[in-house]
Amino acid sequence: MPEQSAGGDVPRRQVRRVLLIHPPIRIARESLKFCQMPLGVSYLAAYIRDRYEVAVLDASADGYEHEEDDINGFFRYGLSMDAIAERIRAFTPDVVGISCPFSPTYPVVEEIATLAKKIDSRIVTIVGGNHPTFLAEECFARPAGDDIDYIVLGEGEQRLRELLTAIETGASLAELDGLAYRRDGSIVVQPMTTSIMDVDGIPFPARDLMPMKRYAEINVPHIVFAHGCSSTSFFTGRGCPSRCTFCSSTIFWGVQKRLRNRSPENVLDEIGECIEKYGIDEFHIEDDNFTADVPRAKAILQGILDRGYKIRWSAPNGLAVWTLDEELVRLMKASGVSEIVLAFESGSQEVLTKIMHKPLKLEDAVEKVRIVQKYDIRHNALFMIGLPGETMAQIHQTIDFVKSLRLEAANLFAFFPLPGTPAYETCKAQGYIPEDFNFTQNSSTRGRGGEY
Repeated sequence: MPEQSAGGDVPRRQVRRVLLIHPPIRIARESLKFCQMPLGVSYLAAYIRDRYEVAVLDASADGYEHEEDDINGFFRYGLSMDAIAERIRAFTPDVVGISCPFSPTYPVVEEIATLAKKIDSRIVTIVGGNHPTFLAEECFARPAGDDIDYIVLGEGEQRLRELLTAIETGASLAELDGLAYRRDGSIVVQPMTTSIMDVDGIPFPARDLMPMKRYAEINVPHIVFAHGCSSTSFFTGRGCPSRCTFCSSTIFWGVQKRLRNRSPENVLDEIGECIEKYGIDEFHIEDDNFTADVPRAKAILQGILDRGYKIRWSAPNGLAVWTLDEELVRLMKASGVSEIVLAFESGSQEVLTKIMHKPLKLEDAVEKVRIVQKYDIRHNALFMIGLPGETMAQIHQTIDFVKSLRLEAANLFAFFPLPGTPAYETCKAQGYIPEDFNFTQNSSTRGRGGEY
């Protein structure tokens, strides 16, 4: 990367073509593969395509059947590096942007950045996602850090657009929000201070640039089952009003406001576009808290009925159990819900209140589950064990609670600290993890920092 001047100016260069890459996925061997449209790169493409020629490569979908063993009991699936190199050479981009969906995949992100520089050292490489957002200095300090020019922090649409403009014009980077880069041999991390408040103004994801037929062929979304013939991932809002200590979402999305919801009309319009243009009949709502605003959620579900949309939908990221009431659950059933995931996290009220800071009262939980079961909605539930400060007795409380609910299914994950979260800071302060803790070798299917 060309060195910045002391003022943070970038040598001016032309930007015409931008290639956005969703990388091959790296996960623990005992984990299940999945494949669904990545919302990150598809939103970015939609936001900048009016100014640049944009292509999107979903390497996890295009090479879904290709697998390679990795270290420490991990494996990766998706296009090989040789195949990704062919795509880069064919498009001849000025900029390659690489998304990092979660920490174990970051080594693959680094390989792609290095690959792009080997193909053409003039290619500008930009990385984004949770892992580089919260560990930007560490990312630049790693061996592949020299091949990464910029890290866009948090919500990427406006920040990427402003960065590309600065590259084109040679403008100063010093005033850009949420950006990490090198200047005069030092790493500069400019914090996130703004969010896109008009979320209705964000263009719908660029599904026309995504391999929609591949998603339909594979039909293996994350956590939930596929019930329709063609599905898509879907956001109706960004962020969450809660402040759970184990979750990085509030920090990643909620710089100015912890929850920014799209209007029901805007959500319904996107559903209609998906049905008409792409023949989609199933929607996987990936919101961190779809039902946080109960009246809005009810308006969306009622709107599906009023517009006559014949769809199925699910909520794989989990619903806030405390928001459920009979009217909401009835509307879920009527509007085509196929499966929901209930985000309990713990069966110990003390853990929920004092350790997780999650606003859930277990005394109400049995009734909420009863309502879901009354309407015969397929359901799963999420639980987490092993948080700092949690006792073995409390872990057994969670296990007993799971059994008592008589759920259709439940997932118990081993806690692992996400960078940027209060729980991670607690782990560091208490000496539970070393300063050089390696997030890329971490998995929710294992304890002890991912040891295999």
